[in-house]
Amino acid sequence: MVLKIGDKMNPKTGEKEQVRELDEVWLVGHHGPEHNTVLHVCGKRETAEQRFEELRLELLNRAKESLKLSKENEWGSEDMYERIIENLSEKDPEKIDNFPQNTPYIEKRVVV
Repeated sequence: MVLKIGDKMNPKTGEKEQVRELDEVWLVGHHGPEHNTVLHVCGKRETAEQRFEELRLELLNRAKESLKLSKENEWGSEDMYERIIENLSEKDPEKIDNFPQNTPYIEKRVVV
């Protein structure tokens, strides 16, 4: 028996069955050079977009707070935090790029 893409073997009967797409989900999280963290699995694109925006704003607020602390304590890392703030100000999930710091994302996956 030859299985093609989209087929699977039923372990009980040994028969070939067609795999169908059950649903789509959207993963929302953030990634960097050494991590990928999924924070939400959403059943609707709209929900994923809301969670993405919440995450983006959280990361943006952290960067603004870090910039403030850097200026107060003269850490000398203001340029980095200003760049992060500029990068995280992009609202489009397809265009946002904050590498190498945390970059929020939405990723579509098909559940079979």
